[in-house]
Amino acid sequence: MRRTRSDQRVVQSQIEIKRWMETVPSVGDVRPACCPACASAGAPIGKRIVIVGHGLRRREVEGPTDHEDAGGAGFVLWLRRYLCRACGAVLTVVPRGILRCRRYCAFAIAWALALFGLLRLPAKIVRERMTCWRETPWTTNPAWAAVIRWVRAVRDRRLFCGLPRSPPSVSLRRVAERAAMALAGAAPAELRALAEDVKAAYGGVVISSMGIGV
Repeated sequence: MRRTRSDQRVVQSQIEIKRWMETVPSVGDVRPACCPACASAGAPIGKRIVIVGHGLRRREVEGPTDHEDAGGAGFVLWLRRYLCRACGAVLTVVPRGILRCRRYCAFAIAWALALFGLLRLPAKIVRERMTCWRETPWTTNPAWAAVIRWVRAVRDRRLFCGLPRSPPSVSLRRVAERAAMALAGAAPAELRALAEDVKAAYGGVVISSMGIGV
């Protein structure tokens, strides 16, 4: 069966990134309940398993995964892949907070939006909080293109697309501020004592788990 890029699907599990890094879950632990491409049950009772293990995939990720990890080094994850026997789709299961087609995790991106929008920090300072690359020669430019791309993606509803839409006339800084405020509101109630920018970062993980297409 010939597959196209549209047959490649990403499914976000509820396992936290750090727990996944400690022990890669087994095939059965994170097998999707159903195929997002054709809706077939993954392991129907009393029948042949439809969604089967299809190896591992290496994924490099950047950015902190919690507020005690600012400026931490990047890390590598081994992701579970599955094949749907019903339609031929290849499914990649990722830990909670990993976003499709983005090198930085949801926590880091949401925190960067808050630092840029709520705290009004320069892009250079945001970069230093988010990455360990700050001492390398090619990151000495005071501007950081990544955070601007993320703000534009939020504005265009290609990132955290469940957030309220910003008016087209507002500045990118204001778009980031509005997004960060909404993300902070999505943070778990037990984190309410944390600073608003940190709550926004945790809210980003919550929002990302509502749909991997963000």
